[in-house]
Amino acid sequence: MVEIYSFFKRCLVPSTEESRKSGAGAGLVDTD
Repeated sequence: MVEIYSFFKRCLVPSTEESRKSGAGAGLVDTD
C-alpha cells in the first residue's frame, strides 16, 4: 500500500502544483 501511495504521490504532486496555477485541480487531489 505504501509503495502505491508513494507512486501516486510522485505522479500527482507535480500535476497538482500545475493545476493550482490554473485553478483546475483544487478538488481533484487531496494531499493536505
